[in-house]
Amino acid sequence: KATVSVLYWLRCQIRIMSLGSKLDGIKEKAFPVMTKTDVDGALAIVTKCSQEEKIRQELKGLTDEQCDILMKVLYKGLEAGKNSSTLFKWHEALCEKTGPGCIVRTLTDKTPEDDVADEDED
Repeated sequence: KATVSVLYWLRCQIRIMSLGSKLDGIKEKAFPVMTKTDVDGALAIVTKCSQEEKIRQELKGLTDEQCDILMKVLYKGLEAGKNSSTLFKWHEALCEKTGPGCIVRTLTDKTPEDDVADEDED
């Protein structure tokens, strides 16, 4: 059940994003700001599950917003070039679930380079 952690991680990210937006009094962003550690941790969890049926099963429990966040994480992993075959399995299953909208929202995010914040910045 390695991917249960993926669901937990995504739900936590959504809650943090929502809480932060309310506290700041700003409209909720499409994607939360994630640190490199957040992304690396999510990728470590995601790459533990490479069975296509299990991947599809886990994705059933995700909302559209959580799918968008996961897609962004997958693209960061693919950019790094590690575990590409597993990440492409997740990508394929995610595209089957959400259609092209998830890809479009991810690629057109207004701050694609700022989504993974440097942990040293304050």
